[in-house]
Order: sequence, then structure tokens, then C-alpha cells
Amino acid sequence: MLLRRVAKYTFLALLVLILLLPAGIYLGVGPALSCIFPSSGPVTIGLSTRVVLSNGAERCYLLYAPPGFNPDARAPLIFALHGLAGNPQGLRGMTGWEEIADRESFLVVYPHGSSFPLRWNTSPAFHIEETDDVRFIADILSDLSEIAAVDEDRVYVTGFSNGAGMTDLIACTLADRVAAVGLVEGKGEDDPSRCAPTRPVPVIAFFGTGDPLESAEYPIWFYDLMNLSSDPQYREGVPISTWLEGWVSRNGCDPRPRPLPDVGDATVKGYHGCADHADVVIYTIEGGGHTWPGGWNLPFFGKISTSVDASEIMWEFFEDHPRVDESTR
Repeated sequence: MLLRRVAKYTFLALLVLILLLPAGIYLGVGPALSCIFPSSGPVTIGLSTRVVLSNGAERCYLLYAPPGFNPDARAPLIFALHGLAGNPQGLRGMTGWEEIADRESFLVVYPHGSSFPLRWNTSPAFHIEETDDVRFIADILSDLSEIAAVDEDRVYVTGFSNGAGMTDLIACTLADRVAAVGLVEGKGEDDPSRCAPTRPVPVIAFFGTGDPLESAEYPIWFYDLMNLSSDPQYREGVPISTWLEGWVSRNGCDPRPRPLPDVGDATVKGYHGCADHADVVIYTIEGGGHTWPGGWNLPFFGKISTSVDASEIMWEFFEDHPRVDESTR
């Protein structure tokens, strides 16, 4: 009798797990359910869900407005882009942007990628046809400008992993609307020679020396599962050093890096003397994994730094780098 009960409850538990697993996967790597019932009208305090028509399709994004937000007062804006198989909800908890927004009074936007699992169309590797994510970001900015006094000289973009690749692409293509960018564990996906911003763009980036995704070799079935291209030309991308040299050159910086004081377990290099004060600063975290420094730990993705707070450091960098045209000084 006891064995029958154990078998019965084990079967029921497995059945429930099987039934809930798809929902759990969807909630973990899919869009927010709130996208089905978005908000409209004026900006509301706290978190809201909005949609914008972009390239003929409705696209969803989360918007956070801090306490005391005044839609008539000019406010900075940060776009925060999730990674492959991530979503805005996860990035919110990982980065802690809203705590800083409450203190510094800026807006935070968490756009949703597309396809499944969610991702950004940064290169052919990500298999998204007819999706223009650069236009999507521009359309969100235009949408917000109609309901809030966005400070156009203090629009910043940051992203994690594939979201960092998207951030790099935005810096290359929307430099006239973005003041500075911050990348964590991700970089431009393509040949940096294809990046031609209309103005120098300040860049800050964080890379871990123990990122398992940088050195891992995945079987073909993994690429199929994640809906990625298995073509070898798209797997590796450019080295971090090549990507870095690209921005140092484009921004007209002194190619000789200046060592800056270590921060926790990170060594820091800065490239200065750049056009329009468009500095390039790189944090290299010893043993750091595919994680957001100072944020939540991601199982199986390596060490997370507890001595480096990427969001706080990034915000200080952003504050020091509003959009500037040196010719107007």
C-alpha cells in the first residue's frame, strides 16, 4: 500500500512538473504577460508596460519612472537590454537600475527582444529576418518623447551579453540620439570596420576573464535549440582586443591606455584624449564569469564579482558623458 501511494504521488508530481515546465520556460525566456494588456496615456510612477508600433508590428517594452517623476521636467533615460534567452524581468533584478533611478531621478526602459528565446538582431547569427531592432529603439525614444520631457543629451544604452552586442550596434547607428553606452559580457558581433557612427560615442565595458561562453564549444544541437546559426563564421565574432581598438580609433583616442586604480577584483584601463570627450574605459574582472558584476548570480555561468558594481560605475560614467559636440564649445 505504501509503495502504491509513493508511486501515485511521484507520478502526480512528475505530471505537474511536465505541465508546468513549458510555462516556466516561457516565463523565463519569453515576453512579459503584461504585454498582452499594456498601459497607455501619461507616464505613471513605478513600472508600467507599453507598446509601440515599429516596422509594422507592435513591440513591447517596460518603463520605470521613479517616485516624484515630473513628466514636464527634463530627465535622463537609460535603455537596458537583456541578453539571449533573457527578458526584461530578469534584467531588472540582475542590474538594480531602479534603485539608482530612485536616487538620481531618471527613467529606465527595458525593451523586449523578439523571436524565441528572446534575442536581438545584431547579426545573421541570431536568425531574425525582417526585424529592425535599431528602429525599434528609435521608435521607443520617439514614443517616450511624446509623453515625457526626455533629456535628449542624456540618453544612454546598456546591455548584457547579446544585449551588449545590440548596445554596440546602437552606438554605431544611432550616435546622433545616444550620449554614451555601457556593455557587460558582450561586444559588437561583426567586423568593427562596419561601424560608422556619426559622432564619437563614449564607451564603458565590463569583461570577465573566466567567462565560460567565450571559450566553450557547443554541439550543433545547441545552436538549433537556441535558434542560432551554426555557421562557423558567426560563432566566434571578433576578439575583444579588435573590438576595443575599433572604438579607440573611431573616437580619436590616444591609443596608449592609461592604467586606472583597481576596483575590487577588476583592473581598469582608460583611453583618453578622445574627440568630444568620448572616453573608452574597460573593466577586466579577474575570474569573472558571464554575469553582471554586483548583480544576481547566474547558475553555471561562472563567478560573479561582489566587489564591482557595474550599474553604479556605469551611471557615474554616464553622468560624466552627456552628448557633446566639441565644435559647439
